[in-house]
Amino acid sequence: FMITFPRLWGYVFNPLTVYYCYDRDQALKGILYQVKNTFGEQHGYLLPVVEKISEDSGHISQSTQKEFYVSPFIQMDCRYDFVLKEPDDTLDIAIHQFQADGKILTATWGGVRRDLTDKELLKALILHPLMSLKIITAIHWEALWIWIKGAKFFSRPPLPNKDVS
Repeated sequence: FMITFPRLWGYVFNPLTVYYCYDRDQALKGILYQVKNTFGEQHGYLLPVVEKISEDSGHISQSTQKEFYVSPFIQMDCRYDFVLKEPDDTLDIAIHQFQADGKILTATWGGVRRDLTDKELLKALILHPLMSLKIITAIHWEALWIWIKGAKFFSRPPLPNKDVS
């Protein structure tokens, strides 16, 4: 099961695509987080699903060390904590990024399931005709403000040796 943004007008930018990996018995066994940066590179973090934080909420917690350069304003020595639910009627994903001295970033992605009908597709297109453009513009706008404020710049290291860690 995959969560991603659709290509519209021949363009898409997906900073994050999430793949929920199930076994033959439909038990969730792993989650692949495919992260892309604005330099056209990508890296996957494949993490096993060990247990849920709470059976009541259904939230899953996973952590991994950062292996892939995303922002010139965030150093590589970081950890990602993912908190999310299995796909159902709502989408609920949070990514918390930590450095040695604490949390530096939280990104969330939420939504509500809609039927895949012509009417719903048209409605989404009317309400969000430039979604990918909005995403890439917002990323660069925030980067500009961070740069203007004098944030430290971290050079891009070589890509990880493997496409998925």
